[in-house]
Amino acid sequence: MDRRFSDREVQLILKRALDPEVGPHADDPSEGGLSLAEIEEIAAEVGIDPGRVRLAAATLHEATQAPANPYAGIPTTIQFQSSLPGVRLLGADPHDAISVIRAALGRQGIVKVQNDALEWRARDALGGRYVSITPSEDGVRVRVLGNFRDGLFLSAAAGGMLSFTGIFLSLTAMGLPESVVPLVAAGVALVTPRVVYRWLRRREDRALADAHARLVTMLGERATERAAEEAAGGAEALAPAGPTALPSTPGASASPPRGALRVIDLAEHFGRFEDRWTPKLVAEMNGQLVKLAKGEGDIVWHSHEHEDEFFLVVAGELTIHLRDGALTLGPGQCAVVPAGVEHRASAAVETHIVLIEPASTRHTGEVESEQTVSIEDQEWLL
Repeated sequence: MDRRFSDREVQLILKRALDPEVGPHADDPSEGGLSLAEIEEIAAEVGIDPGRVRLAAATLHEATQAPANPYAGIPTTIQFQSSLPGVRLLGADPHDAISVIRAALGRQGIVKVQNDALEWRARDALGGRYVSITPSEDGVRVRVLGNFRDGLFLSAAAGGMLSFTGIFLSLTAMGLPESVVPLVAAGVALVTPRVVYRWLRRREDRALADAHARLVTMLGERATERAAEEAAGGAEALAPAGPTALPSTPGASASPPRGALRVIDLAEHFGRFEDRWTPKLVAEMNGQLVKLAKGEGDIVWHSHEHEDEFFLVVAGELTIHLRDGALTLGPGQCAVVPAGVEHRASAAVETHIVLIEPASTRHTGEVESEQTVSIEDQEWLL
């Protein structure tokens, strides 16, 4: 049976469809209410795109929580989860998703991108935070989890001891009876950590809900944009054919069909472009992109915080400069520059290079220069 949305949730869905910055929280769904299809009909009547309504509804999926902790009075774990049909993690999506997570949760975290999936995790004294975007049968599943059991134990132990000691000394200095002081101090020591923990948890829960809502919004909007581009491309394909000019640069912006088996002729592909230090895409596998580039001269110093970078020289000679040295590769030789290592490549003559790196890898990392080519602008050679 389709989920029914309460009047309050309907209002939030329509607001978020118009403005994604509206907060993600909603009241508990009541019995009755409206189905998503009915809400879409209402939205269509006032000119709101049904796709945006579905996207907004996805951000209202309720959090799942463990049973309340007897001492804290609230659960120590919370999870936000949404399934987004028709959505895939492509192109710059992993990099942008990481930026969204870090902005919402205020931590760098540890990132793993593999097989069209992304995982991010971070831990501190309060507890752990975990975000995943994983493929499902018809789209992706977004999961944001917080586990704050460690924070409860720390608050109870350290906070309780400090508050007991402080209150005990203060009441003793005030001259209260010795029989009363320990009882009052113990009562305060029991309550204070609970209050502090609940305050910290409210802040963290809001951040987790915000991260979930932002990710769902970003991925949904990307999927909507791609669907519109595909529809426009289909319309162009159906239009009557006319005189067609050959492109000035062979290549294509769209990737080949996933799983397509084809021969990649390196010599032929290198002969199709002359750009220097401009990656061209030729294959995709397990979340990695295989790229071809011609090098001559220098490229700017840069690093890739989370991605290793594989270099294989096919022709010419490539020097990879590091801050503490350099290594030179000839034809048939390869090397891997580890994530986070600042480097600069140079070539005295035209050099042909094969690169293999995660799809999220920015051309020149966080450095922007005239040489930088965004992920979206890197062409496919088909």
